[in-house]
Amino acid sequence: MKLAASHAASVREVLGFYDKLGITHRCRIAFVTSFLSDRQMLELARASTYYLNSSRAEGACLPVLDFLASGRPAIAPSHTAIAD
Repeated sequence: MKLAASHAASVREVLGFYDKLGITHRCRIAFVTSFLSDRQMLELARASTYYLNSSRAEGACLPVLDFLASGRPAIAPSHTAIAD
């Protein structure tokens, strides 16, 4: 999960909200609070099963393209530029 804010209070707020949802799952969710280097993005893609994008507005969305190029399927809203 890419968070736009990297302030500790913001991260705690998101984690607190997520925890209150009580969702049980058997997967790992990574919270990313800063930009990743190319190497880190590659490592994240290798460790991921798929990429989920829930943006309300998006341009070319390079991370989705990177994950698709890494052979990882992507899920994105149909109203974004990623619909293609």
